[in-house]
Amino acid sequence: MTRHGICFEHDDQLVRGLDYYTNTAFEIHIPGIGAQSAVGGGGRYNGLVKAIEGPDLPGIGFALGMERLLLALQQDKAGGREKNSIEVFVAVMEPQYEDAAILIMQQLRAAGIAADKDYLDRKAKAQMKYADKTGAQLVLFVGEQEVKEGFVTVRDMTNKEQAVLSRSDLVPGINKLLHQNEEAQAQ
Repeated sequence: MTRHGICFEHDDQLVRGLDYYTNTAFEIHIPGIGAQSAVGGGGRYNGLVKAIEGPDLPGIGFALGMERLLLALQQDKAGGREKNSIEVFVAVMEPQYEDAAILIMQQLRAAGIAADKDYLDRKAKAQMKYADKTGAQLVLFVGEQEVKEGFVTVRDMTNKEQAVLSRSDLVPGINKLLHQNEEAQAQ
């Protein structure tokens, strides 16, 4: 199954080996790193804190295996994926537009578009350098004019062309631009 761009398999028989999980347990598998492909896992553990004489709190936890994670990263690089798979980088022009940028990023991710942003409060020029480093195909600018007037400015990182998309046409517009990039690269 796929939901929000994440492939997963529902398995009612999954056993994590720890009896304090309640309702949901999960594992993260990376195919191709050997017979033991689980790099991490976890689940809900409502009541665990109470069992060790704390308050009755719900909880969720997870753990990652560093060695297996490193194996997965090595495999990823060997497969030719040196850069991240970011399709769209959301650049925030001023800190007060951070919330609007996060909403846009969530909208793109919900549509299955790989989107990310800067988390270090860098200036616009530094965000552009970082977007280029991630291998993002498009950069969306979120600033005062964009927020007030309900649009985003989009820059194609390949040909440096810019376009303006209304917020209501965001996902179809981004998909169209990404599709154009795929066609151009195929030629």
